[in-house]
Amino acid sequence: MTRQLTFLSAFCLLSFFTLKAYASPTTYRSSCKYELDNAPSLTGMEDCNDFVSHAASLIPGRSHFINAEEPCTELNSEGYESSFGIWIDGGSNCERSTSFPNSGSFSVQLRNAIGITSSMFTQNQNFVGMGVNIAFSYYPQGYETYEGFVLEYATDGGTIYTGYAAWVRGIHFQNNTRYNVSVVLNGMTWTTQSRLRLRSVGSSNDDLVYIDDVVISNCCQVGASCNDNSQCTINDVVNANCQCQGTYQDADSDGTCDAFDICPGLDDYLVESQAPCDDGDPCTVGDHLDSDICGCEGQYIDWDQDGYCQSEDPNDVDACIPDPENPACNPCITHDNAHFESNFQIWNSGGNDCSRVYAPQHAYAGNYCVRIQDNSGAQSSMFTDNINLAGLNNVSVTFFFKAVGMEVNEDFLLEYSTNGGGSYTVVDSWSRGTDFENNSVQYRIVPVTGVTWTSQSRFRFRCDASANDDQVYIDDVIIRSCLNFPMMQAPEITDPPVISNDHQVFNPDPEDLILSPNPV
Repeated sequence: MTRQLTFLSAFCLLSFFTLKAYASPTTYRSSCKYELDNAPSLTGMEDCNDFVSHAASLIPGRSHFINAEEPCTELNSEGYESSFGIWIDGGSNCERSTSFPNSGSFSVQLRNAIGITSSMFTQNQNFVGMGVNIAFSYYPQGYETYEGFVLEYATDGGTIYTGYAAWVRGIHFQNNTRYNVSVVLNGMTWTTQSRLRLRSVGSSNDDLVYIDDVVISNCCQVGASCNDNSQCTINDVVNANCQCQGTYQDADSDGTCDAFDICPGLDDYLVESQAPCDDGDPCTVGDHLDSDICGCEGQYIDWDQDGYCQSEDPNDVDACIPDPENPACNPCITHDNAHFESNFQIWNSGGNDCSRVYAPQHAYAGNYCVRIQDNSGAQSSMFTDNINLAGLNNVSVTFFFKAVGMEVNEDFLLEYSTNGGGSYTVVDSWSRGTDFENNSVQYRIVPVTGVTWTSQSRFRFRCDASANDDQVYIDDVIIRSCLNFPMMQAPEITDPPVISNDHQVFNPDPEDLILSPNPV
C-alpha cells in the first residue's frame, strides 16, 4: 500500500488544481513546465525537480490509509469484466483491456496525459452525508520519473474537478509492479452530483496504468468518536457531513481557545496589553495584569533600599531616613552635577554629532541639554574631563535622557576610561524597543563596578544609531561615589535654581526610575 500526497499542495506536474471537464484536448499538455505555469499558488519553483524535492516533504497529505477494522458499507464494486459499470470512458486514451487485470480477465488502461481522454470517471453519485473511500489495484508501465496518475473529485456533476491525491513514479511506485491502495475522502461537502475521476499524466502513449477492482465505500459512522486534530476542541465526533468535529473550548470568551489561552479565565487582550489593575499592595506601583502569574502584579518600590517601601518611607531617596542606623544609610560624594544651562561644565563634545542645544522640549529641567546623534564613533559622543576617582570603589552615574527618531535596536552607550580617554570600556547600553521608546523622558542610575579607578578617569556617552535624525538628549548628569555600595541611595534631583522655562518639568516617578544594569 502506498501513501497518497495531498494534491492541493503536492505535485503540480501531475495535474493543476481545477480542470474543466470537457475542455479541448489541445488545452492539456503533458509538460511539467505547463503544470507549474498553471498552478498559481506554486509560483517561485524554478523547475520540476525543485518542486518535487520541496513537495516530497509534504507526504502524507490530506488523504490517509483506511483502517482495516473501520466499518464500511460498500457502495459499488467494479471489476470491468463486462463493462465500465458506473464508470465512464473518458475518450481515446482510456479503454477496457485484457492486460494486467488484478482479478478476472479485464482491467482499464489509462495512458498519456491528454486531459479527459486519459481518464475514466463515475456517473453522478449521491454521496451526501457519506465518508467516501475508494480502493483499487493498479499496475503501472512506462512512466518516466515524476510522471504518474491522479485521483480527482467533483461535486457539480463534473464541470470542475479538484485534485485530491497523486501517485508518482519514483515517489510512490515503480513500473511493472502491482499496488493496492485505499484512500479516504472524508470531509468533503458531497452532493447528489458527486463524481470521482482517475486520470493519467504521462508524456506519451507508452505511459500506462492498468486499474482494476475499484471499490467505492461509505466509511462514515455519524456520532462515532474521532480526532479532528485540533487542540481547541473536545468530545470530537463524526457529524452528519462525515466530518470530524469537536466542541470549541473558550471558557473566558476572549476569542482564544483554552489550549492556547495565555491565562484561562482572563481576557488575553487585557493580559497581553498589561491592562492596569490593583494588586492591593500599597508598596507597589504600576499594577498591571501579568502573564507570568495570570493575575495583577505591581513593582515593589524601595529606592533607597532601607527596607521601608515608598508608601512607608518619609524620604525614599535617603536610606538614613527614617533610621540613621540602618545598614543602607549610605553617605555619598557628588563629584559632578551637570545641568548644561550655561556650558558643558566638565563635559566635552566629541565632534560634529554632539552639541549642547537649546531644547526645553527635550531637557529634563531648564532649557539646555546635550544631543548626541548618528553613529560616528567619538564624534557622536560627549565625554568628561579627567576626574580623580583613585581609591574609590562605589561610583555611579545618574542621568536623564530622551530619545527621538531612534529605530528599533538602535542604541546609545555609557563608557569609562582610566587612562585619560586613550581607551574606553562599555558599562551599559540601552536599545530602542528593549530599554526605551522614543519621546519619553527616562532616568537611569548606573553603578560602575569592578574598576580600579585612577586620577585620569573619564566617562563618555556615545550614540550608536544610523543617521543624524537618530538622536538622544542627555541632561542632569550626576557622578557620585558612595560608601556602602551596592546599597546606594538615589541622588537628590534638584532643578537648577536660577533657570526656569515654560515647559513642564519632569518629576521623577518611581516607574521611570531604573537601576541599570538590573540586577546590579
